Amino acid sequence: MTTPVLFVLTVLIWGTTWIAIAAQVGEVPVMVSIFYRFTL
Repeated sequence: MTTPVLFVLTVLIWGTTWIAIAAQVGEVPVMVSIFYRFTL
């Protein structure tokens, strides 16, 4: 794979964790937070 493709894949994979962070309204237990982030 080329470097730009790997870069885009990395950005997309890491970017999905922000969706989970944004979905957490208020205080969330640590284990639930980890679950949200890694299931996406």
